[in-house]
Amino acid sequence: NGEYPIGSFLLPESALEQKFQVSRITIRKAIEMLAADGYVRKQSGVGTIVLNYRVTQNLNTLTSLTETLTQRGYDVTVTEISVTVAPATQDMVRVLGVRKNEKLAHIRRLVYVSGEPLGIIENYIPYHLVEGIERDMEFKSLYRHLESHYKLRIEMSQDHITAQNATREEAEVLQVPEGFALICVNRLCLNSGKAVIYDTLRL
Repeated sequence: NGEYPIGSFLLPESALEQKFQVSRITIRKAIEMLAADGYVRKQSGVGTIVLNYRVTQNLNTLTSLTETLTQRGYDVTVTEISVTVAPATQDMVRVLGVRKNEKLAHIRRLVYVSGEPLGIIENYIPYHLVEGIERDMEFKSLYRHLESHYKLRIEMSQDHITAQNATREEAEVLQVPEGFALICVNRLCLNSGKAVIYDTLRL
């Protein structure tokens, strides 16, 4: 709420204990949660600095594009959801670290904002983590659905963001000229240090 300006430091843990009348363990857990949400960053030997939440949150919530847009008041719809189950390609074996021919769920969705096409999202997930998902496609935010229905939580991600020219198929779907510059986000999602989802977003 602005009580701690961006770039300032939180009070020391001992002072926070006294201010809020809670234990040191509670204070440390609260700071860990704030850090996970992008509000603060702990700097060893210095203190806990307040971050620019708008910037860090924008980066963090890219994993949930539909949810972020909805929270900002946009009318988001997801159409043409398809889920197929097939053996992992050699590329997916390398990226996800799965066994050769291990089954993957491949989810493909088109995202519209206020009736206009925004992007194509594809997700690749080891099938044993989401068995039966091909029969359960009534969702808008995939990550929220995975956490609530499959207890699959994303703890961190590694992103690679580039630009690429739209193919003929992409141009038709997104209603842009062929060769139009798209933002391409390749994201590897991790849980307990292990790859669990590989995403591609073309926007």
